[in-house]
Amino acid sequence: MRQGGGVAARAPVLQIRPLERGDIAAITHWARQEGFAPGSGDVAIYRHTDRQGIWVGWLGSERVGCIAGVRYSSAYGFLGLYLVQPQWRGRGYGLQLWRHALEHLADLPCIGLEAALGAFAAGLILSRSRHTEAIQETVKPLVALFATVFFVLIGTGMDLSVLNPLDPANREGLVVAAFLLAVAVVGKLAAGWSYWSAEPTRRLVVGLGMLPRGEVGLIFLGLGSQAGILTPALEAAILLMVIGTTFLAPVLLRLVLAGKSDGPDLDPLAEVPT
Repeated sequence: MRQGGGVAARAPVLQIRPLERGDIAAITHWARQEGFAPGSGDVAIYRHTDRQGIWVGWLGSERVGCIAGVRYSSAYGFLGLYLVQPQWRGRGYGLQLWRHALEHLADLPCIGLEAALGAFAAGLILSRSRHTEAIQETVKPLVALFATVFFVLIGTGMDLSVLNPLDPANREGLVVAAFLLAVAVVGKLAAGWSYWSAEPTRRLVVGLGMLPRGEVGLIFLGLGSQAGILTPALEAAILLMVIGTTFLAPVLLRLVLAGKSDGPDLDPLAEVPT
């Protein structure tokens, strides 16, 4: 194709090759630059486990990125060591490496971590990246959409009839709910009182501020229900605990903050650790 009387330059073609010994130092250096350092020992373990399970992407004589897709057995594989040099990001080379690793593990029934834990681990890694703020801004629309859909699906899967105290079959769940609610409240209050600071602090406010179990509790409730490992009684107990802590926290905080303090007039929000 011609543009302006000349021949348009073609984009460089990425060559994906198995890891060689001379690549290990460069990969380890990349990892340290990004804030996580697997070390040459970990790379050596991956290579020993699956000699064809680590690849390096090349553009001519320059290394662009790397990825590991290690086959530990006929049933399990691991994806990791996914790095692309900053100057080559956003051009599709990282996606090519990712697809190459997935193709290597395509016949395995299990790859990497369970979805929730894998996503959490990815967040921990990305939190130490220099690109954290850019990543957060990019995914905000996705979070707003899919988080809402997720909680709607959890709500549609709940059977509120198990909360009826007049049904003898529901009493077991209600007793468990009372126990969970008590443990949730006492546990958070104890955590708040254990907070130590050289500055005057309303420890009761700290504990009450941590009381709500909303989103996380609903996530585990939804996953447990989908997996079929929760009985209706236990589902009701967890749901009541989540609802109870969510509604109790603002009421108790208002009562505590409206009362007299033994110390100076403090801004409680300024004292809550984040």
